Formats: sequence, structure tokens, C-alpha cells
Amino acid sequence: IKMKILVLAGGFDQIALIEELRSRGNTVYLADYFENPPAKQFADKHFQISTLDENAVYELAKREQVDLITTACTDQALMTVASVSEKLNLPCYISSKIARDVTNKAYMKKKFVEYDVPTANWNLLESESDFEKLRTCQLNFPQIVKPCDCNSSKGVVKVENNEELKNAVRNAFQLSRSKKVIVEDFKPGEEVSIDVWKDEEGAKVLSVSGT
Repeated sequence: IKMKILVLAGGFDQIALIEELRSRGNTVYLADYFENPPAKQFADKHFQISTLDENAVYELAKREQVDLITTACTDQALMTVASVSEKLNLPCYISSKIARDVTNKAYMKKKFVEYDVPTANWNLLESESDFEKLRTCQLNFPQIVKPCDCNSSKGVVKVENNEELKNAVRNAFQLSRSKKVIVEDFKPGEEVSIDVWKDEEGAKVLSVSGT
């Protein structure tokens, strides 16, 4: 069945996705706020809108009567994919609630606690005035400051003292769309990234890499 598919984000990482979808005879539309994103030439048509603008993506998908909205290799656009798909009753492998939980660190931390997943102790700051409550927390440096909802590790900073903490928190608030920031204990050790595919048969580890 040939479909009209809207792909959100047109960086180098999305080129393979677009090529695969078109190789199956589908018409692929691309939404990306850059005028000439790398993946533009591989799509049937490019629309210059932000992947984070849910209203704009909704109106585009509705107007073009797309059959599917998808993305790959980008964190925050996943929330738009799930939310707009729900509004238009389009198929999506993830609900907007799950998309929120896996892309917003404030909700992610709560899920870790709920399911007994080990995680560093943290403080959630919901406004810049909340910074004052950190003074009573007897923080042990170094600490890690994270915007709750940015792509990849953007805005994530390791800080060694209160002055660095204050500057990092201020910057994180500027980067966070929801204006929420996580400050958590630094855990030394090896960082491991794991890619997993989950289907009806269970979870399958595709690759493991460490730094």
C-alpha cells in the first residue's frame, strides 16, 4: 500500500529513513525549519516549519491528508509525532504520554522511581526562583545540570561549585521548552549506550557502545 508520509526533521540522520520510505513507493513530505536541510533533496516536497510546532505540523498533516507521521534519530520531534498522530487518528507506535515520559527528564525520573530503575538523586527546578532551595540541600559536588527537554545532551553540564551551578541552571532554563531543570548527583564510571529493538517476541539488544 502506497502512502503519503510526513517525516519530521531533515538532517543527515533522516536521509536513510526517507530513502527507505520512498523505495517502497511512498510519497514523502519533509518538515524542517531550515530552508535547505540536508535531507531536502531526498524528499518529494519540503515544508519549512518547525518540528516542535505541533499546531503547524497538525495543519500540514491535515491539509496534505498524510497517512503517517514519523521521524528518526531526534528526541523532541517524537513528542510531536505522537501527539499529532493521536489528534488525527493516525497509526503511531508510541502514545503521546509515553513520548512525554521518554523525552522529558522530569517525567522520566518519576518513571525510574516507579519501576525501581536505579538513578542518581535529583532536584527538580520548576522556576529560576527554585534555585534558592538548592542552598538547603547540602549538595555534594560535582553535580550535573540538565534541561528537562532538549535534544540529546544539549545544555547538560557538569559543575564543580555553586557559581558554576548557578550559571548552568540559568542557561538550562533558557534552553528548556517546558522551563524545568534537573540538578542531579554526578555518578563516576563508564557510560554505556545500548540500542534495543522491542517487538512481540520481547527486547533484542542491537548494539552496545561505551565511552
